[in-house]
Order: sequence, then C-alpha cells, then structure tokens
Amino acid sequence: MLVGRSEDCGLLLDGRLVSRHHARIGLDPFDRWIVEDLQSHNGVWVSGRRVKSHAVAPGERVVIGPFTLTFSVPLDRRIRADQTMVTRARLAEELPEDTEVQVRPDSREAVSGARLKELDEIGERLAGVTDSADLYPEACRCLAKVPGTAVLVLRLAAGPGDPPPEALACEVHGTSPGENADRATDVRLSRRVIQAVRESKQAVMGSNVRLGPGHLGLTVVEGQRPRAVYAVPITGGDDWTDVLYMEVPAEQADTATLDFIRAVARQVGFAGRSLLGQEQAARIRQIDQQLAMARELQERLVPQRLDLSPALDIALTYEPAFWVGGDYCDVWPLADGRIAFAVADVMGKGLPAALIMANLQAVLRTAVGFRPEPAAVASSVSDHLMRHLSGRMFATLVLGLLDPATGRLEYLNAGHVLPLLVRSSGPPSEFGEPKNPPLGLLKATYVSDTVTLEPGTGLIVMTDGVTESRSPDREFLGPAGVLQALDGLSFASSEDLVRAVTTAASDFRQQLPAHDDLTVLALLRRDMSVG
Repeated sequence: MLVGRSEDCGLLLDGRLVSRHHARIGLDPFDRWIVEDLQSHNGVWVSGRRVKSHAVAPGERVVIGPFTLTFSVPLDRRIRADQTMVTRARLAEELPEDTEVQVRPDSREAVSGARLKELDEIGERLAGVTDSADLYPEACRCLAKVPGTAVLVLRLAAGPGDPPPEALACEVHGTSPGENADRATDVRLSRRVIQAVRESKQAVMGSNVRLGPGHLGLTVVEGQRPRAVYAVPITGGDDWTDVLYMEVPAEQADTATLDFIRAVARQVGFAGRSLLGQEQAARIRQIDQQLAMARELQERLVPQRLDLSPALDIALTYEPAFWVGGDYCDVWPLADGRIAFAVADVMGKGLPAALIMANLQAVLRTAVGFRPEPAAVASSVSDHLMRHLSGRMFATLVLGLLDPATGRLEYLNAGHVLPLLVRSSGPPSEFGEPKNPPLGLLKATYVSDTVTLEPGTGLIVMTDGVTESRSPDREFLGPAGVLQALDGLSFASSEDLVRAVTTAASDFRQQLPAHDDLTVLALLRRDMSVG
C-alpha cells in the first residue's frame, strides 16, 4: 500500500513532513515487510539511517516524518508434532450412559501456594526450551508426575465430520521411554470430552461418578477404574485448536487441579508464541543474509567496466523486481577487437530465474569465445538449456557483435523485445525481425542479421520489464510508449538514453511498483571525426 498524506494512500499520515506519496510498503514472497521510499523530500528512516528500499527486521521501527511505524510478521502458530513419539490416540467408542460432561467457563485461576511453586518450576523448565518442537513434550513431562497419569497435547482440526485428534506429544508416568511408546499406542480418549472442548474452546471435564460440589467429574477410561480427565485449550487458529489433555487417578480430581492445569496451559501458550516468534525472526534474518549475498553476487555479474572502446559510449541499468532477478545484461571485448553484448530475460522471476541467469552468462561467454558467430552461439546455448532444463524454463535473448571502428553489427534476436535505434535526426525506430524462438524452448536453426550503426546512432536493448510496465489503469506502456518518450529527445550520451527509458517506465507506473525485472542497455557510436 501507499503511505503518505494524499487521500489515495492506503495509510494516510497527515503531517507537513510527509510527502503526498511518501513510501510504499508490502510483503515480499518471503513474508518480509519491504518499505520503499518514493523519492520523498524528508525520506524514510530505519535505525537512524535513511533508506531507499529496506526489508524491515523484527523489532525495527520505520520513521516517516513525525510518525513511527512498527510491523508484525505473519506467524504460523502451529507447533510441530514430536517426531520421537509413537502413539495411536483413539477416541473411545463407548462410555457409560451416566457420563456427565461439564464445561468450565474462563475465569481467573485460584492456585494454592504449593501449586504456585510447582507452576514456577514448570515455567523455568519451559523457559529453557530452545526449539518449539520440544515444547509440548517438555510440558507433558512436567505434568506426568503422579503414578497413573497420562498427559497428551492434541490438535483438534475443524472440518467435515470433525476429524479425529492428532497427538502432538504424549507422556505416561512411570514408564521408560520404550515402554512409554508402547503405552502411547493404546491411549483412549473420551469422545464427549473432546467434542465439548472442540465446540466450546474452553476447559472441559467429564464425570460418571457423583462427587461433592467441590470436585470435578470423572470418566471411565480403562475398565471400571474411575479416572479424572481435563482438556484445556492452549492455543489455536481459525480451523484448529491445540489442547492439553490430562488423565489422572480419581483422588486427584478437584477444582484446584483444573485451575492448575489451566495455568500451565496458559504458560505453554505464552512459551510457544515466544519460541515461534524467535524462530521466525531467525529465519527472516537468515533469508535477509542469503538474499543480500545473492544480490551482491548477481550485481557483480553485471559489467562494471564500460569504457571498452573510444568509439563507443555504453551505459546500462539493471533493476530486479525482487532481491535477485532473471534479467541478464553483459558487455565484454573480444580478441578480434569487436565488442560483444547480450541482453536476456529468463522466464520467471526471483531465485529460480537468477540461477538460470548465472548459468546463462557462463555458457554464453564460453560459447562466444569458442565460436564468435551469433547463430552458432544461440544454437549451442539453446541445446544446453534444453538438455539440462528439459524445456521447463527458457530465455529470450538479443546477442550482438559490434565492430566499433566500422559500426558493423552482427546480431541475433531470439524471441526478445525488439531493440531500438535512436538517431540525432529523425524519429527512433524498432529494428530487426523476430525470426528466432527463445533459447531452450524447442529445437531450431537460428539465423542472424547484419546492420551498420552510423556515427551518432544509439542502440537501445531492453527487457519486457520496460514495455510491460503497467499504469494504475492496468494499461501497458508497450514499445509505442517507449518510442514516444524517445521521439525528439536531445541526447549527448548513452546515459541520457538509459535515463529516458527508465523514466518513461516509472512515470507510466506512477506510484505502482515494478512487477518484473527491468534492464536497459544503451550503446552510442561516437563520431570520431569530431574533435
């Protein structure tokens, strides 16, 4: 969404230090908040420094004028099941007719001094858990302290027919780990208790034995032995609930026990949210580091040295839509004095396209060095892509071999956006015909063409990130829009040509972000007879 003081902004900040369209914020494919400064007067600030585009780390604050923005990252609150547990927790098909199920409405727990000390000890043990997958097993171990006690954490999913509970963790008192696994395979759950907690989302108990008013109910789980059952929600989402399910001997059944279990469930919920938040923050930091490194490596693949010939003025811009992209742009000298240049667009965006882009650069440079003929190079590279990618990804390409002294250009267009010729007099124009399919798409015989660039003539090669720029009305800029922006342009350098094309694309998009990688390469043949 847009951020600013204009009424069309999704986040309206009414302040004199805020520009009309000050910034743009949104989630990227990695669930990171990205904030971009839209060339505002007072800038966007993060951790005391002005940023152009920034992935907001957990805990960072974004300052825009007098306003401070904080961001929360979408969090999956579901904890993984204990992979070491072997259990077949099953719902009991039959219960005595006089079974009574009671729902305990939410209220403040009354925990005795002794229980409070035990609750503190459990809190310390839960605080020592460093992996969310270990939280539920540790909670079960903390509670299974009395002989005959069984503790489980169940996930109740919503759906047609009420799917059976999924056991996430299980602990039975008084058994070794191996025995515990055997016992866990035969845990029987009260169907009515499970159904009650599923519907009420509150603490539930079941009873088939009449006790005094201060006692909880009982259920028969194993034969005729009376046992108390507690089922208390821990956490949940729209279509699931994690429940702490505890079965204890009848003598443990009282209101204080339920209050204690509810307090434990609350602590488990707090600990789970904290662990999941820490783990997600760590994942985001790791993604940030990896993407920053990938972007740096990809930027190094873009040529930095462009003064390859006194007769040529070269400029380029490379702007991936995400942190890395699938556009490829390269310029390099050949042994025979010619200058090779290539602009390609790998199908797709992001990391997969970036991997193909890096491979394409290596293969293309090797092929040109081995046999500097555009048609032969395209055939070789296309065969390579088909052999290794089986047609799943392809790339469009413009490849040119230019003699700076004569202006003779041998080039090939493989399904790419048509290049443009810009002259000091006369309108700009497209040149070349789409004679070749993209690389890696199908077996084909590639053909090249030849043209002569006169002194003072500029050549522009771009990707469809320019021509497919969209306006707020969802119209495309198209080649015609680029030609219109260049018509009548007074240019003195290749940098002027690149700036004119990128400005045309950004002005057409207005406040909208780029949805595709954008690359522009401009070569201007200098008139060496002047000066």
